[in-house]
Amino acid sequence: MRLRSLLVFAVTALSVSDAWAHAGHFPDATFAFGFMHPWFGIDHALAAIAVGLWASAQRYGRRWRAPAAFVASMLVGALAGHASGAPPFIDTGIAGSLVLLGALLLGERRLPPALGLSAIASFAVLHGLAHGGDAPVTGSWPAYLAGLAIGTALLHGVGLAGGYATRRHAPRLWPALAIGCSAAGAWLLATS
Repeated sequence: MRLRSLLVFAVTALSVSDAWAHAGHFPDATFAFGFMHPWFGIDHALAAIAVGLWASAQRYGRRWRAPAAFVASMLVGALAGHASGAPPFIDTGIAGSLVLLGALLLGERRLPPALGLSAIASFAVLHGLAHGGDAPVTGSWPAYLAGLAIGTALLHGVGLAGGYATRRHAPRLWPALAIGCSAAGAWLLATS
């Protein structure tokens, strides 16, 4: 069971790409586009998975808070991005959020949960601005938002499951996951 969980986590984390993450692949805002948008952009997928990882390190009754804060804040950002477009610095902010999410993962339980949740909510607004700004202007905006929320929540679930499996069966991998998240953000910063 543990090897299978880690394998599913690794395949999901590594299978994302930038190819489908931006506007133009779907002519209209649809549920399918909203659902797929976070899965196929490496920056968005890694951030959502990292939030799930961080949540897996929290106390059992509090694990839902980070994914809920991310999804809610992302939807607020998506509405703002759809209304006014994504700001020009958004890619830099998203890449920086991955660097900081890696730092949050290294801090795990040593940081106050409220600080972690505030940071996660802030990062989610940036991701939402990008999702809203990239979405086609025609189609069903409510369906797009529903797909975006569900797709992101499922990625959080991947992170939660991967974090649980890692912490239980391969705890020495935890720092590597955190450093990998920060390294991916640093790489995106360098290439943007």
